[in-house]
Amino acid sequence: MNEGRFRGRGLRFTEPRRAILDVLSTTTDHLSAEDIYLAVHGDYPGIGLTTVYRTLELLIEMGLVYRFQFGDGRNRYELIQNRLKPGHHHHLVCINCKKIIDYGGGRGRNRFSSGSGRK
Repeated sequence: MNEGRFRGRGLRFTEPRRAILDVLSTTTDHLSAEDIYLAVHGDYPGIGLTTVYRTLELLIEMGLVYRFQFGDGRNRYELIQNRLKPGHHHHLVCINCKKIIDYGGGRGRNRFSSGSGRK
């Protein structure tokens, strides 16, 4: 599917692009560019941080990735259609530990039921 979207724009589906999409499609975390770089660099040492940033910008332009800012000074990225996450959802950020929690798509309702101790 992704390869066709790249070719449809006259772009190659390169190993760095594939590796970055693979990382994003196999996590439920909200990764920074640095997190993604560390995840792909072991298998693809030729991929630099600049390549990760450029690829993320391209993926955003193509409508494949969202960029979020949660107030910690770092952009976070998430695949738009990720089978591991709910469809449309919101994000909650714990003011104590800064953990980012997906809320919505039927998952968050149970997580924040009365008596959970969370506010």
